[in-house]
Amino acid sequence: MPVILTDPADWETWMTADWAEAKALQRKLPDGTLASRLP
Repeated sequence: MPVILTDPADWETWMTADWAEAKALQRKLPDGTLASRLP
């Protein structure tokens, strides 16, 4: 599953934490969080 990290604290966790902690960051985004910039 891809991961989109929207919080700078999550970036640090993703890059440095052990997998047991980092994998918890893989979760669904709330509706409307990700938007297309296409016309």
